[in-house]
Amino acid sequence: SSIGLTFNPTSLVVNVNNGNVTGVNFTATAITYSISGAVTGAPNVTVTLTGPTNGSATTDANGGYSFSGLTNGPYTVTPTSLGNTFAPTSLAVTVSNENVANINFTATAITYGISGAVTGASNVTVTLTGPTSGTTTPDANGNFSFANLQNGSFTITPTAPGYTFSPTSTAVTVSNENVA
Repeated sequence: SSIGLTFNPTSLVVNVNNGNVTGVNFTATAITYSISGAVTGAPNVTVTLTGPTNGSATTDANGGYSFSGLTNGPYTVTPTSLGNTFAPTSLAVTVSNENVANINFTATAITYGISGAVTGASNVTVTLTGPTSGTTTPDANGNFSFANLQNGSFTITPTAPGYTFSPTSTAVTVSNENVA
């Protein structure tokens, strides 16, 4: 008997009759467990496991992931995906003689903003086209902004009755930072 192992066979009956008995053999197999959970809010998230066993997995179509073949001990589970933050950022998990489930995370897209100003006109509408589209009206000083944008290529176009603009539109690329 040993903690963390199973034996096959579990026991043997041996008859000793005036001599040595050989071939009394057992096979030990480590008892292992699993850690599983899900990530919501983003597809194809890489989940990393560190501890007595290290590994990584990619979430399935439902956001699920699983690590199996784990021995008892302390582990850390950490999700990563470009363009996202996670709550929580990682979780400490202790495997202690049973599977551990519901180690869950929520992804939130990292977003940025585009801002600028329009001068010389009134009743202006500023239109944003690209991966996200929208319109806004500049404030009294001509300032406008668009928020919650992911990385990508956008076009900003101002319009107002009776006015022309220079430039007529502006191409803007959002790449991991706000654009002003």
